[in-house]
This record gives sequence, C-alpha cells and structure tokens, in this order.
Amino acid sequence: YNLRNRLVDEVKRSSSVIDLQWNSHVIKADYDKITNKVIVELQDGRRDECDLLIVADGMHSSVRRYMFPDIKLNFHKHILLTGITPLNEGEQLPDQICPLLFGTTGQGVSVFLAPIDEKSFFWSLSYHSEQPRSPPLIGSAMSKDEQENLINEIVARSMNCLSDEFRSFVKRCDRQRLLIINCYDKFPHQNPSEKHIIFIGDALHPMSPMGGNGANMAIRDGVDFVETLIKNYGTNNGNVIEQSIKEFDRCHTKRSVNAIKISHRNISTAESTGLKFYANILIMKILVFVMTNRVLFKRSLFSLAICAVVIIFLLFL
Repeated sequence: YNLRNRLVDEVKRSSSVIDLQWNSHVIKADYDKITNKVIVELQDGRRDECDLLIVADGMHSSVRRYMFPDIKLNFHKHILLTGITPLNEGEQLPDQICPLLFGTTGQGVSVFLAPIDEKSFFWSLSYHSEQPRSPPLIGSAMSKDEQENLINEIVARSMNCLSDEFRSFVKRCDRQRLLIINCYDKFPHQNPSEKHIIFIGDALHPMSPMGGNGANMAIRDGVDFVETLIKNYGTNNGNVIEQSIKEFDRCHTKRSVNAIKISHRNISTAESTGLKFYANILIMKILVFVMTNRVLFKRSLFSLAICAVVIIFLLFL
C-alpha cells in the first residue's frame, strides 16, 4: 500500500503530461494493423487507443484471460492467512520482527512477521491445503461473524506450535485488512510483441508471496523494459516497440523462472515435518556457520565444498 502511494506520488511530481485514470479497468485489448494502434476496451464500455499497452493488472489479469484463455494458474496447495496489527500508543515494534521474521514449526505451519511502519506490522500464518479457499478472501468484504471466525481459525491453527504473543497479535489485528491468499503461480508466457502489448509483473509471471519477490520482480520488469526501449529508440531496428518487447522476453525469463522455483522451495520448507523439517534446520545451521566463520576456511576450498553440498541437497530435498 505504501509502495503504491509512493509510486503514484512520484508520477504526479515528475510529470505533468501523464493522465492517471482511476476506475478504468481494461478488459480487452486488440491490435489494429491498419492504424498501428492498440485498441483497449474498459469495463464501463469506453474505448481508447495507444501505441504500446503495458499490462500490469496482476495475477488474475483480465487482459491475459482475454488474450490467452487457455493459460491457467497452478494452485500449489498452500494458503496464507494474513493480517496487519496496529501498535498501541507508545508501544514499540517487537524486537524479533526487526527487520523481519520467518519461521517454520515442524507441524506444517509457518509464520512470517515484518514491520510496515512505526505504527503497525504485518503477519501471516501459512499451511498446506488440497483446495483453494473460496471468497470472501478480504476482511473488508467479510461480515463481522466471518471476520471473527477467521481470527478464531488462525488462533486454533497456531496452538501448540506458536507462542501466546503471536496469538495476541492476531486478536488485536485490523479486521478490515485480513486477507486470505491462495498460492497460485505460473511460468512466464511469451509476450505478443507483434501486437505492441507487453505483460509485466504478476500479469506475466504470477508467483506466490512465499517467494518474497513479487513486487521486486514487477519493478525490475518495468526498469528492464524501459531501458531496452530507450536503448532501441532512434536506431534502425525497424519496429522499435516489437524489437524491445522481444529483447525483454529474452532477459527476464531466467530470473522469473528462478524466482518461482524459489517460492516452490520455500513452500516445501514451510510445510516440512518430521525428518524433512530437521534436515532443513540442519541445512540452515550449516549455512549460517559457514557464512559467519569464513575466516576458519580462508584459503581453503572446504567452505566452497560445504556450500555446494548443502545447495545440492536443498535442491533435491
């Protein structure tokens, strides 16, 4: 939320020619070869045109569903129950969440906490589920009974594996900002460069929050594409827009796929129980030991060998 406001404020501050239009949900986009324009249709029936359409309408992209109806998201059988807890007057952020905390319990439940600002912090509890949750998924769309039922569910799921302090955070949270996240993702598709349409962020490569990379990847997509567009502008490469989209596809695919694979491994770690849980703990302790005692292994390949073994084991665990 704060990041979005910062980006909007920067656009308003740095440019007087950009027209921000709210409540203008694009549902269709087609390329007109005759006019060399992208024609967009809005949810309210209005139509508009542009030279280049950058689609950044998120994981459940309406434009992607229209242009690629056969592309489906993959549910990774993992659900996050999240909330935001405000601090009382004079209360400090808990020490254990500065800067953030991620933990797995060994009982198929994991927890994440991170500060939002000086007055509130974010928390989540995640667990394995064979089926995605049904709406309502947002606290503001829930009745008071549904909100309290969700709070009680989170408290119950945290019993015997998380502290009373965590449950106190949950009970104090802002009910309107409760959120249920079904962990969906998909590997990136090829952008329709010949139509002067480019997808970025979760519209292109949706990934679950377990990767911790969603917003970062969206910003990186924007920067990479703009830099490519600037580089090609004024050259004799023919269609600058089409060429730039193709170059962007070549550069982003590897990092996008890697980020999604990391989220898969994080889900596996979060859900781990029994021997797999203890193996993950051992791996983390070995990595921390190697990283904090590099002087012991100076001028030696021993630390490199340990890291290689640990990484290989982690990849195939």
